[in-house]
Amino acid sequence: MLRVKRALFGGLAAIVIVVACNKTETAATKDAAPAIASASASAKPPAAKAAESEDAKIEGELATVTRRWNSALANRDVEALGELYGERVRLYTTDTDRAGAIKMKRAAFTAAPDYTQSIEKVSFNRRDPKLVRAEFDKKWTQRGKTSSVRGSITLAPENGKWVVVEESDVKTDSTTAKYDCINWVHKAVTSTEDGSMFVPPKYLTFFVCGPPECDSYQIHAKQLTGDFYFQTLARYEVDVKNGVVMHGEEKLQANPAVIAKMKEACAKEEAADRDR
Repeated sequence: MLRVKRALFGGLAAIVIVVACNKTETAATKDAAPAIASASASAKPPAAKAAESEDAKIEGELATVTRRWNSALANRDVEALGELYGERVRLYTTDTDRAGAIKMKRAAFTAAPDYTQSIEKVSFNRRDPKLVRAEFDKKWTQRGKTSSVRGSITLAPENGKWVVVEESDVKTDSTTAKYDCINWVHKAVTSTEDGSMFVPPKYLTFFVCGPPECDSYQIHAKQLTGDFYFQTLARYEVDVKNGVVMHGEEKLQANPAVIAKMKEACAKEEAADRDR
């Protein structure tokens, strides 16, 4: 019996030893896992880490500007909007400068003093890194009525910060998408401060020449007298591929959102011509 007990005791001891060894190995494995993950993370090249950090920074800046824009409109704060708009702004179908945009918003708030809005499900389209589109579900209330739409703002870097250069929504985009290349060329001219005055009823931008006959689009600004064009007041050249608007030797600052749509419309038209 004594021999059996010793055998049993010896077996128990062996079992205990095995279990202890297994526990020791498991603990070691667990302790090694974070070390492996840490080593993997530290193995990333410094350039990759820097790129990720910069990307996260930009995403945060875009979110902040979008949030401030929504808050300014929700609270009818035109002064706050003035800090967020770019030098040129496209408000749906109207191109204007910052002062003109603020004037339009102030008039709208006066007409609807109960206006407020909210946005949710915000996403950023960063296909063009210098022209980012923030898209969201927008709900607004004015004169006691609540409506909703899929809205958007377009942001661009200007003077070292992100600013709003366009406000739009799917309904407006659907309508303006029907405009062809030359229409966006005209809009590119009138989206500049220099060309902003040349709109009906007193003035008109007039197409003179374009590719392939001319290297760029030639647009003249004319005064209107009844149904007749009067004298040419200014001459512009628009390079639709590079998105450049020139007045003589001077390169003008056009609204980047308008330029992007012009380039897209003209590229589609050119592709369609090649396929014919």
